[in-house]
Amino acid sequence: MNEHGQRRREYYYPIDMEGSTWWTRLSISHQDYSKEVDRLRNVGIVAGFSTGILLLHLHASLLIGYFLKPLQKVVEVGKAIRRGF
Repeated sequence: MNEHGQRRREYYYPIDMEGSTWWTRLSISHQDYSKEVDRLRNVGIVAGFSTGILLLHLHASLLIGYFLKPLQKVVEVGKAIRRGF
């Protein structure tokens, strides 16, 4: 935390300039540091739910088709009875 109460990350890196060492400092807020990770996590959650719903819909459609197939015979018999056969 800095003097303003903000959570920050600080990184130091030495640079050798003709025998003299200079230090660079990077100070970044915790929010900026984790922004991309948070965004990727949210995209992953949405993609996971979307994929799950798509697979559930596909599976339900296949199961409904499978279980309704025997009723097709009943429909054909009903049509035949209507025609008088």
